Amino acid sequence: MKLFEDIGTKTKYYFWYLFPFIVYNYYRFKWSYYKKIIIIPHGGLGDIAVLVPALIRLATQFDEINVFCNSEYFEVIKILFKLPTNINSIHFPSQNRKEYLLDTELLKSIGEKGHIIKLGWYGKDPIINFPNCFFLKLGINPKYANEKYDIKLPEFINKEVSEFLKQTDKEYIYVNLTTSEELVSFKNEYKTNLPYVSYDDSALALGVKKFYNVNNLNPDSIHISIINNVVLCLKAAKVIISDAGLFNVVIKFNNCPDLTVVTRNHNHSHNNLLYKIKFNGTIQSCSFN
Repeated sequence: MKLFEDIGTKTKYYFWYLFPFIVYNYYRFKWSYYKKIIIIPHGGLGDIAVLVPALIRLATQFDEINVFCNSEYFEVIKILFKLPTNINSIHFPSQNRKEYLLDTELLKSIGEKGHIIKLGWYGKDPIINFPNCFFLKLGINPKYANEKYDIKLPEFINKEVSEFLKQTDKEYIYVNLTTSEELVSFKNEYKTNLPYVSYDDSALALGVKKFYNVNNLNPDSIHISIINNVVLCLKAAKVIISDAGLFNVVIKFNNCPDLTVVTRNHNHSHNNLLYKIKFNGTIQSCSFN
């Protein structure tokens, strides 16, 4: 029995890979019967950022869209990318989202707000050629997945960030080396005369002991803290960053600076745009412009 299940799964994977036009048109037709939908993506900040081009297009097809995710993460995406007003979030409860398990009662309760569309591991979809999998399942042509956007940074500079920028030198290095699993360590100190701006104690991984911690700006919410980091990252003269959530956000902007990216050694499951770099546990320089 398991043999036939494995064969069926592999056949489905190959079909998605070889015939994406058929797959996304099938789902576009399937979802057309609904007015309200609930999207369940993987829960990281980067996973939600990947969906931006799809969400913008889906907003014209549905009366209401809810994304089942961390509401603070969603708020970042909604604000920075100016998502349409009919797209909102339902907060994912505090549980280990990496288990990719959805309680039956939980699904029943959120299902009252619209038809549920489970993506990726949640939907048992083929996790290949991301974000094609997310886009195909939503009935959106994956050619839109790599779209980039303009951002007017002054709109997002609050009083605290403005005061900080007045105090610091005109140029600085922004460091964010945290991931959801670990703090990546460098073997040697990164030599430079520029001051460091660090997310939490990320700069310590470089052997740098003198730096400004972005958390000292004392934001009153998680989403404001993340937006502060996006602003300071995009305004930096140089960026050293790991392949985590913030990285997936900033590369979607046209004014993303050149990056030094610290990768984890694993198969990545985000945006095709990411494959300008290799996910092999090394440090790489790259421009996403």
